[in-house]
Amino acid sequence: MPAEEAITLCKKDLVEEMERMLENCYQLDAGKLLRDRALLCKGGSVYAARRSLIEELWKTHPYTAGVHIAVARGRVLQPSLGLLSLLSREDMQPGTHYAMITWRGAVFFLYGRDVLPGSIVRVSIKQGCRLPLIVLDPDGLPLGYGRPRRRNGELIILNVLDAGWYLRSGV
Repeated sequence: MPAEEAITLCKKDLVEEMERMLENCYQLDAGKLLRDRALLCKGGSVYAARRSLIEELWKTHPYTAGVHIAVARGRVLQPSLGLLSLLSREDMQPGTHYAMITWRGAVFFLYGRDVLPGSIVRVSIKQGCRLPLIVLDPDGLPLGYGRPRRRNGELIILNVLDAGWYLRSGV
């Protein structure tokens, strides 16, 4: 049986890519979001853990640590639901590359459905950003990720990953 891969501090280039993703695509203050957190890597998973816990962490040989915030696929980072959890905790909202939807749209989105034109309140798409939009409820709380598409000339948001997925998946 192969040895279990250890969780380690992420390499500097991956940390810089995470900061670029947050700042360039979503116009989020990476310094504020990650200020007291270290990024940890294991396989392709990226975790954010409080720096104050790191010293104790190395004594225990953990399987995972912190909040799972992204998956590294080669040089591309794909944000995960844990990143949205951190945004909520820090009371932060994206400045761009997001879609705000109605309450009715939010219910359907959390059930895994796409967002139809009548449920889109506001959308901001950052040209050149290949990451999914952050989907927000009317209060600005993040619900998940979506991809903008045109269908019959109207904008819809395809559901990529939503907070309800965890409950539906049976994990």
